Amino acid sequence: MKKNRAIKAMEREIRRSQIRGLLMYLAHVKQTIDYVTISAVFGMFSGGSELAGILGEIQEEDFEAGEPLKSSLVIGINTKRPGAGYFAHAREKLKIHIEKGPLDEYQFWAKQMHALGVPVPEQID
Repeated sequence: MKKNRAIKAMEREIRRSQIRGLLMYLAHVKQTIDYVTISAVFGMFSGGSELAGILGEIQEEDFEAGEPLKSSLVIGINTKRPGAGYFAHAREKLKIHIEKGPLDEYQFWAKQMHALGVPVPEQID
């Protein structure tokens, strides 16, 4: 039996609210979470569009509220930094000027982490 659109939308909104709550908690305790773990916690595919969409929406809400981007706390398990979608969304949707280079991206992200009061994991090239 297929779920109707209203139920799917409700389930997605619940996950979005839960993810936002987790990011707020992580900011409070000064920790990050990797894409694989957050996906497993919420039963999503780590490389999937649903997680990317939700993180993008949270990024937009934080930006519009003038707050640091809590989506900065979600990092790659190996790279210890956000994925390319994090920076692309900031450039394209939020119109934030970030040069397309690893150092510029790292500096933008480190600034967000500093504003959240969360230590920046060691950079891995």
